Amino acid sequence: MERSPKMQNLPPLNGFRAFVSVANHMSFSAAAKELSISRSGVSHHIKALEVFFGFQLFHRHVNKITLTIEGEKMLPSIVKAFELITDVVDEITKDSGDISIHMTSSFAISWMMPKFFNFEAGYPKINVKISEGPESHIENKYYDLKIIYSESSMEIPPLIEEWMIPVCSPSYFNSNKISLKRFSENRLLLNSRNGMDWKAWSKFVNIDGDGFDKHVSNAMKLSTDSSAIEMAISGLGIALANLNYVTSELTNKTLVPALSVTPFLVGAHYLDYKKHLVSGATLSLIKWLQLEGGKSKEYIIEYTMALKKISNI
Repeated sequence: MERSPKMQNLPPLNGFRAFVSVANHMSFSAAAKELSISRSGVSHHIKALEVFFGFQLFHRHVNKITLTIEGEKMLPSIVKAFELITDVVDEITKDSGDISIHMTSSFAISWMMPKFFNFEAGYPKINVKISEGPESHIENKYYDLKIIYSESSMEIPPLIEEWMIPVCSPSYFNSNKISLKRFSENRLLLNSRNGMDWKAWSKFVNIDGDGFDKHVSNAMKLSTDSSAIEMAISGLGIALANLNYVTSELTNKTLVPALSVTPFLVGAHYLDYKKHLVSGATLSLIKWLQLEGGKSKEYIIEYTMALKKISNI
């Protein structure tokens, strides 16, 4: 297919991308970070555009830059053109493509995998490459999507929150008199070596601090949430579990709440990605994850409301 005469009179698209990014940030350095190129590379693209058109796009001041009149006139049309291109590409590619995503092992095993067959059924031509492990493993590696756990709030909305409750098998529950007053008599299953979640939970429910901390230090130490949950299912003790990780187990009664206590919030999982690099296929996965995250939020609300009704009886 031959290019139209008008297209032959245009510079490469990368120059326009650099122009839009610099104009959005009013910074060559910020544009360089967004586009993953050097600052000099951005400057080269802008200079090439200015030479091509025969006029400046930016006024360079000592500590800032501003758009020229020509730059202000050109920017809206270029932004609209990129939006049209993006919309067409997204529509074409939304049902196919390769996506890489990283998450912790427990998130993958306990939340992602049980639901993922639904996504695969709806998007059979999208190949999702899931990487799982500690978040320290993702340094200096690129993934289309990252699911990051944080105990403090981030600037982006959470995908799912970690609401914790103590759970055990029905057999363990029936064989032990579990109460807050005698809770330290039970075998605790830790999801980490330091048992920080258990220690924080004990303060939340007003269990004796020093005595409980000593009990935690002698508890069975496991490396992940999913390991602690599996041990609890086997009847070996009480795990402090993320409600979102044990939805099915609580429904089918392989696990039961060890105590009727309000869920305890410890943190959240966040979906992180670079918006300007999102493909149509990636956007399909993002929307699916957000939909499933919404369902998890609804489950937490329903569980908490049911618990309040029981407490009021």
